[in-house]
Amino acid sequence: MFDKETIKVLKEQFSSSIVKHSWQSLGEQLLCQFLIQNKNEIYKSGAPFLESVIKSFEINSLKAVSSFMKASQKNSLILGDELDLLSKKFSNSEFVYYGMEIYNHKKQDNKEGIFLLDDGDFDQSKRDMIVIMGLMDFLREGTRVHNLPLILKTCFGLLNKKGKILILDKIIYQDDFLCHFVSMNAEIESIDRYGQNDFSLIINP
Repeated sequence: MFDKETIKVLKEQFSSSIVKHSWQSLGEQLLCQFLIQNKNEIYKSGAPFLESVIKSFEINSLKAVSSFMKASQKNSLILGDELDLLSKKFSNSEFVYYGMEIYNHKKQDNKEGIFLLDDGDFDQSKRDMIVIMGLMDFLREGTRVHNLPLILKTCFGLLNKKGKILILDKIIYQDDFLCHFVSMNAEIESIDRYGQNDFSLIINP
């Protein structure tokens, strides 16, 4: 379920794009659309079905990253903030985006320290903290899972000696991440659940 902070950030982020529509009217229209599309499940299961849907809405990345590093943290790189939940709170960080749409949106605002993953030309300076979010979903959608080792190796090479990487991703791909980092003699500091179907993985060089 979306917490209040996430809802606030999302409203601020998308207000300029939906300026002609109020949040209340949008909410009612989208709720009606949801009811129509899921009428059979709602008639059949009612509240349990709705509760399972609400649980699937969980986005805890803001909370997870906040506990990993301070908002004032410098020398940090965040990959995969596709919903733009972190850019304001962690404005001292540099960001690598997966999608061209969000990348172009940020470039229109003349933001510095903004990179596109496919370009592969982001700043090569050493980092104290690196955050990687939703990478496997992005690679799987583009049938580019074979790119995972190179991306992880690149990120690992950007760490300072005492630096750390936080990975937030789908739990079913946990072994893929572990295998690649263990092959680079990395130390796995912790593995935890951070959402209903997601895990967090902290890695040291």
